[in-house]
Amino acid sequence: MMEDDFYRIIGSHIDSIISQHKIVVFAKSQCPFCIKTKKIMNDLNLNYAWTDIDTLDEQKAVYQTLYKKFNQQTVPYIFIKNHFVGGCSDFELLVNGGGLKQLLL
Repeated sequence: MMEDDFYRIIGSHIDSIISQHKIVVFAKSQCPFCIKTKKIMNDLNLNYAWTDIDTLDEQKAVYQTLYKKFNQQTVPYIFIKNHFVGGCSDFELLVNGGGLKQLLL
C-alpha cells in the first residue's frame, strides 16, 4: 500500500468517527489540556466520543492526519456536530460564552 493511500484511509476513518457522534475529541492520555477538557465535558454531562491518540498503534499517522487536515499542532482536537472547534481554550470560550448551547441545538 502506498503511503498516500494509508493516510487517506486514516483520514476516512477519522471522518467516519466525527460524523457518527455529536461531540468527538482526539486527545493524548497525559495531556493536561485534554484532562481539563474531559473534566469540563463531564461536569456538563455531555455525551462524547473520546480517543486517546497515544494509545493507538497508528498514533503517528493519526496525529499527522489531524494536523494536515485541521492545521493545529496541539491536542485536544474537538469536534461538535462535524465542526472542528479547536482545542481546550477554544472549547472553554464556547462554554463560557454560551456558544456551546447554540452548536448543540
